[in-house]
Amino acid sequence: MLEALDGYCIHDTPATRIPDIELPPPISERLLPLTTTNAYPNYLASARFLPECILVRIFGHYCANDSVDVLENEHYYKHPVTVPWTLGQVCFRWRALVQSTSTLWTYVSIIFPHNASRQRLQAIYSRLETHLRNSGTQLLNICLCAQEIASFSPSASLLELICSRSDRWEGLRLEFMGIERNVRMDFLAYLSRLIKGRIPSLRRLFLDVGSDARTGAFEISPGLREVAVRDGLGFIKRVPLPYEHIRLWHSHNWGIDSTLLREMPHLSDLRIDGEFPFLREYSLFQSLETLTCLSLTCKSSHTNGLAHFFGWADLPNLREFRLYLQWHDEDELSFTEVLVPFLSRCGAIKSFWYASFNDRHSDEGGVEFLEALPPSLESLTLIYPYYPLLDALGDRETLSDTPRLFPNLKQLGVVPLPKCSSWEECMTKIVRLRTSRQKTGLAEVSGLERVWVDELEENMKELVGLCARKDIQFNGPSLPWNSTELSNLCQLFRDFRLAPPDSAGEPEVLD
Repeated sequence: MLEALDGYCIHDTPATRIPDIELPPPISERLLPLTTTNAYPNYLASARFLPECILVRIFGHYCANDSVDVLENEHYYKHPVTVPWTLGQVCFRWRALVQSTSTLWTYVSIIFPHNASRQRLQAIYSRLETHLRNSGTQLLNICLCAQEIASFSPSASLLELICSRSDRWEGLRLEFMGIERNVRMDFLAYLSRLIKGRIPSLRRLFLDVGSDARTGAFEISPGLREVAVRDGLGFIKRVPLPYEHIRLWHSHNWGIDSTLLREMPHLSDLRIDGEFPFLREYSLFQSLETLTCLSLTCKSSHTNGLAHFFGWADLPNLREFRLYLQWHDEDELSFTEVLVPFLSRCGAIKSFWYASFNDRHSDEGGVEFLEALPPSLESLTLIYPYYPLLDALGDRETLSDTPRLFPNLKQLGVVPLPKCSSWEECMTKIVRLRTSRQKTGLAEVSGLERVWVDELEENMKELVGLCARKDIQFNGPSLPWNSTELSNLCQLFRDFRLAPPDSAGEPEVLD
């Protein structure tokens, strides 16, 4: 089993992946369970007696999918640091394999404790040492969070230990919540002394350190390419960064400082959540010509800024556009008047994400957005869609079998499934219309290649069967929902994340 696990989790490619039939469950062999604490439900009890072929796939699932994006907004809820410690509880052989698989230990999360005893700090320090040692020479994703601490001094040893590996940092997330300004400034000053000029591999950075924080810790970071900030008006004056190298900029809960656009000549991915910027200088829009991806969350109160931006913006190289609208009934006309002309000018868009949240629970304007997109669109994701959107995708051209919208659409995502009785009929109609190879003018284009949704229901059998017959990926290769065996394992995956850490002489978890 060790050889099989090693081949699957470290080299997870189609050539090395182990088919189910090659690993029949050995009935005579039982896994040796480890002791878990009695203070929590024993979520691992049933897992210990699963066939080995299933256990291999569970282990491989984590090795292949445990990548961490420190820029995610809901970071803590998606990436618990206990994954390798939990996997080590299944059996003694798994424990040995987990300890030797350095890729499982590349995410390190520390929440600096509030009024922690010396014994607890020592336990966290010991666990952190083990975690870093098991990571080997892998690049690390680090999350440092402080909550309502009155003084930073007791936790200085933890910061020194994690910063001793700063040459291997690939991603860093700093979050301060409810911290006094003097404590934040002490932390940032000490962090700067430890890592400034010593973070050559840092590529992604998330900062939530307050609107008055200042630090030069990241001024010398030649590999930095992706940055996300929160509460950062005037950011460029307070936090020096190698702005000329940045490719992705994500601002949470505020607009974007107009001077940033001048400082980032190679910006290709811009994401704005919250207050929409007022860019009144036409020259600033010229600096957006390098954008290939734009993601916007627009609220009703921001229609003036939205109108000004889309009235001037010309993004000839835009390939992916993600639009999330939150509006009231009276704002529908404003959004439509502003966005439809802009979408008509963006002839290079290949991927479009769309979500609309409103009072009336309908989305007539969304159909106009789809009609304004270029016919060459290849990927479409609809979030909380209403029936008119799906109905429009199933329409044909008059006296033709060609879809009226996006004839060469290759990927379609619907998240979640609409709550109407005819959704499956509508989805089936879309798939049937877009599966055969079709001729548009002189060019022949392929039909739909992938369909994905976020939930599996009993009445989805017809749609799943249709996708299988037409050789369409359903929910993608990493989560094949059309396999009953794997769909049943999804709950088990969640149970693993809820399971307590092994209590056999190990310190407390970091988070």
